Amino acid sequence: MRLAAIFALFLVLVVMGIEIARFMREGNQLSRELQGVENKLEEAQKETASIEANVKYFSRPENLEKEMRARFNYRGADEKLLILVPSKASSASSE
Repeated sequence: MRLAAIFALFLVLVVMGIEIARFMREGNQLSRELQGVENKLEEAQKETASIEANVKYFSRPENLEKEMRARFNYRGADEKLLILVPSKASSASSE
């Protein structure tokens, strides 16, 4: 009878050890996943801050006009647009 109790106790300890090892592996895997999600959250927060800064910047008409002029060669109705194109040959090579 005593031998059976010792064997049962040993069996319970082995099963518990296996379960503890499995929980530790799951915990490590979940920690890695959590770190990945936290990194994605941080990137999304940075992107959101950047977008909010752009919205604030472009909500001012003078900034919007400045960007339109720089990116799209925008001009006012009473303005003329002059585009300078550099020559293909440089002055150093012609000497």
